[in-house]
Amino acid sequence: MPDPTSTPSIYRPRSPRASPLWQIVNHSWNDFLAIYESKYRKIHGPLRPFSIDAVNDFYKCGDLSAGFTRLQCPNPDCGHERLLAFTCKSRHVCPACHQRRVSATGDWIAETLCKPVPHRQFVFTIPRMLRGIFRKRRRIQAEGGRLQAGGLGIEEISSNASYLQPGASSL
Repeated sequence: MPDPTSTPSIYRPRSPRASPLWQIVNHSWNDFLAIYESKYRKIHGPLRPFSIDAVNDFYKCGDLSAGFTRLQCPNPDCGHERLLAFTCKSRHVCPACHQRRVSATGDWIAETLCKPVPHRQFVFTIPRMLRGIFRKRRRIQAEGGRLQAGGLGIEEISSNASYLQPGASSL
């Protein structure tokens, strides 16, 4: 619930056509489509219609000419209005919509799926260069878990991490 005493943030409409990503896609998308079949299809397979639709939606995202909603101040004395352009609501191509979706999904997971428990999961990856060593010497994974816990400042786990299982390090 928003704090009624806080000052409202000022809406600053973005200008998607000014972004470097929009400029690059606009400059090279038609050339990419023209050469895809001959140059990339053998390696990557056919270009899916979903991908083409996602880029076309990206072109229209935040553009007032593609549609908008009118926002009006509820105060009858104010009469202030703003136009809010529709967004593409897609993932992966449009950074603004993708980030909004990632944030909303993370909030939903934290509030709906996760139970309020006093622990946190950390995921550590091993660089590819070192994976062969860990694959051959499974006992050093537990030591890796102790080092990870110590690096996080979790002393009670790092001093007594004998329960950490090779193959999965958990804190």
